[in-house]
Amino acid sequence: MLTSLEIENFKCFRQLKINPLAKVNLFVGTSNSGKTAVIEAVSMLPQSEGFKLPTFRDSQSSGSGLENIRWLFHDLRDETPILISGYRQDGPQIVQIAPPKVGQPIATRMTSLAGRKEVRWHPPQGWMKRIRSVNTDKRPATDLAKDFDAWTRRTENEDRFVEFLKGVEPRLKRLRPFEIDGRRVLYADIGLPERIPLPFLGEGFNRLVQIYGEIIGEEADVLLIDEIENGLHWSALPQIWKGIREAVNKEELQIFATTHSLESIAAAVEVFKGEPKNDLAVHRLERMENGDIHCVTMNEDELERMLERDWEVR
Repeated sequence: MLTSLEIENFKCFRQLKINPLAKVNLFVGTSNSGKTAVIEAVSMLPQSEGFKLPTFRDSQSSGSGLENIRWLFHDLRDETPILISGYRQDGPQIVQIAPPKVGQPIATRMTSLAGRKEVRWHPPQGWMKRIRSVNTDKRPATDLAKDFDAWTRRTENEDRFVEFLKGVEPRLKRLRPFEIDGRRVLYADIGLPERIPLPFLGEGFNRLVQIYGEIIGEEADVLLIDEIENGLHWSALPQIWKGIREAVNKEELQIFATTHSLESIAAAVEVFKGEPKNDLAVHRLERMENGDIHCVTMNEDELERMLERDWEVR
């Protein structure tokens, strides 16, 4: 698990330190304060299959193109390398994006202190493996059924899905895709005479299936969720956070999420109340007068004051 994060010369950050990190990290702040940029930085840390450019702002991008690489540098200052360092108990994992040189492609150097390994990557090789992401796009029901087929290729994964989802829908017995009228959709057995199409179980439940797919089916140990409340009614937020609590309790998993919603923050704080202190951290990004952004990790008292005063997080 990452315990702290340092970012230099990346997008809106000249220099940013976030310490300490928890199992679940929720980033808040006004618009243009760098919430999505933080999880983009995390997505670029060294992974077993290499390096991939962030795709949160363009979900159709393959992550290997370099036509927009210069926009990753803070204030377009590509004479200074980007440095992203994620610290764990066994040492840092570091990615450094070197400034381009005339006639040469941009290069990325990744270092893992734990394995004493350094890999130099030149495009277009390398793909992320263990860090997965859920962006703001709502998955169509037919796509979710296709994904479920892939996620449950391993027989035990279907049971794991049900075990996870029972935490928010105790009646659930089984999920199964069926094709009816030429349309393949996931159906849920909740003990009624007929199975129910997944969309009828609500937005929150459907979003959790997508989130659990990245955890179980894609074997993520770090999950990034941009605008976790996007497309959801506020009443579904406690269900989402209960599902996330189930996930971090059952799996060796760390989550980084952003939100624009005070309701989302309040739901997370309520759901994690009574859990160990390192299970949830809320990080507020604030822009200073000189344009720099710094991070304040709030304790329980500060969070209560924030919610009482309805601080602006958009």
